[in-house]
Amino acid sequence: PTVEHLLEKHPFFHPERNDTEMQHYICEMNERLDNVNKSLNSQTEQLEIMNANILVIKMLGDESKAELYLTRSVLLKAIFEATEISTPTSFIVLNAKLLQVQAADSSAEETKKKMIDIVT
Repeated sequence: PTVEHLLEKHPFFHPERNDTEMQHYICEMNERLDNVNKSLNSQTEQLEIMNANILVIKMLGDESKAELYLTRSVLLKAIFEATEISTPTSFIVLNAKLLQVQAADSSAEETKKKMIDIVT
C-alpha cells in the first residue's frame, strides 16, 4: 500500500469509522501475519533439509578422503615392495651372446659398456 492509500483508509486518520470496519482491518492484518508465519515455517523446513543434505555431502567427502588415503598407502607399499625385489622377475631375449666376465679381462666399466652396446 502507498502512503496516500494509508492516509485515506487507516482508522487513525478517520476516527468516525465504526467497529466493524476496524474488525475488518484487524482480520486483514491477522491474515497477513498468518501468511508471513506460514512462509517463515516453510523456509525453516527448507533450511533444515538443506542442512541435512550438507551433512550427507560432508560425510561422503570424508569417506572419499579416507578411501584415497588407503589407496595411496597401498600404492606406495606396492611400489616400495616392487623396488625391493632381490630375484629377477623378468628376462630379456638377446640376439647375440653376452660376453663372459673374467677377472683378468679389462675393467668393469669397459665390460659394462660392451654389454650395453650388445643390448642396444
